[in-house]
Amino acid sequence: MPNVMQAFAGMFSSEPEPRTEAEYEAEVETYLDSVREEMPVALLKMGSSLVAAPKFVATNLTQRNYERLEVRVHIAGDVEAEHIRSRMPKFEDLLPPRPRLWGPIRTNYANLGIPLN
Repeated sequence: MPNVMQAFAGMFSSEPEPRTEAEYEAEVETYLDSVREEMPVALLKMGSSLVAAPKFVATNLTQRNYERLEVRVHIAGDVEAEHIRSRMPKFEDLLPPRPRLWGPIRTNYANLGIPLN
């Protein structure tokens, strides 16, 4: 029968961190630069998914039918939106993936049901 400590250690086996601290810090800086660049688009998509599309109603207060009805809408200021047809996106899905955390890479999660980094 295997030693309990050996079995326990086998559940948490890992490989050493392959990156130097400088490489990890550079990876984080690159990630932050990407987030700064992509954040405006991500915010626009999130905002567009939270606000309902505008709907306009023309009410006829006369006894006659409208012919060639024309409606003009003016919105003062800068307005941007993006039409989202699918489900509301998760904010983290709109940004670049984060770098893997610094430290050993855990290689055996089979017995724990825990997803890898």
